[in-house]
Amino acid sequence: MPRCDRGVTMASMETLVRSAVPGRAAVLLDELVELRAEVVAEGRDLLEGWRPALRRRAFLPSALNLAHYIALRRRDLRGLQEALMPLGLSSLGAARRVCSQTSTP
Repeated sequence: MPRCDRGVTMASMETLVRSAVPGRAAVLLDELVELRAEVVAEGRDLLEGWRPALRRRAFLPSALNLAHYIALRRRDLRGLQEALMPLGLSSLGAARRVCSQTSTP
């Protein structure tokens, strides 16, 4: 199970957030959860294509992080970003620096 900072699982974080968010925010949370699942799956597929060229096993976590980042950046997130603005969550740009924290298998 993927973990966030401080050892909290994504599932427990999602449950906590769902209990606190009404209406549109809950719909946006569903979209974010779906986006994350898509990015993780596409990232793993990208990594599998790169595996033959990876010579050092120690590079795998970094390669997976890069694959997740590329998978995220391939998507047009403008509509989602605009929908998050009224909630004070106007930018997914911070995802670049925390991609590895939220994407690890």
